[in-house]
Amino acid sequence: MRATQIRDAGLFHTPEGIARLLVPCGEGVIRWEEVLAALIDQAPRLTLSIEGIDRSNGELPLYLNDPVWISAHPDMTVAELSEIVRMTNEHELRAEAGNARSLEVLRQPVTEDQSLTYISDSARHLRRCLEALGPLGRLEALDRLDELDGLDPLTPLDADTRS
Repeated sequence: MRATQIRDAGLFHTPEGIARLLVPCGEGVIRWEEVLAALIDQAPRLTLSIEGIDRSNGELPLYLNDPVWISAHPDMTVAELSEIVRMTNEHELRAEAGNARSLEVLRQPVTEDQSLTYISDSARHLRRCLEALGPLGRLEALDRLDELDGLDPLTPLDADTRS
């Protein structure tokens, strides 16, 4: 494993099943300290790319009530399906308490400024998670975030910056 794109998701119950919308890392259902620790353990030189948003929060429906959709995912276990529902319930409670953005807010069009803030908020959260991992998180991942801090996320990196 050399590189991976990362993103977080907010989950909400809908009449169709569950809606998945992209949110900055740390605002969704992913437990980043656990994920980052596992990634660093497997690939200490791994390059992480924050997958940004453009014009929308990328709503994707999970048709959990549709047998055709379920049959198209034969690798999904009952335990995994139950975990998705549990994470959805937990995320909705956070949104209802005002600790996460609501489905209605996330369905609004995204401005260019919001797209940029999405990336910087994600980087800030990932940096905190890496710092919390102590020496493990001090590996190249944190140095890489420090190196990129302040760069315009829409500007392509040149070969010298990517090394």
